[in-house]
Amino acid sequence: MLALIRWRVALAQGGAIDLTRAKCFAWMSDLEAGLREIVIAASGMARGVWAS
Repeated sequence: MLALIRWRVALAQGGAIDLTRAKCFAWMSDLEAGLREIVIAASGMARGVWAS
């Protein structure tokens, strides 16, 4: 979170941003999205959403 805030501050001041950790942030974002889908699917199964 702090890195993203620093990016916004640097861009607002017209400076360059440090992209060395961008690949790691993208990977973490993909991981969190996958976990979110698993939780939503588990919640649906617990409620019997796909039950016949």
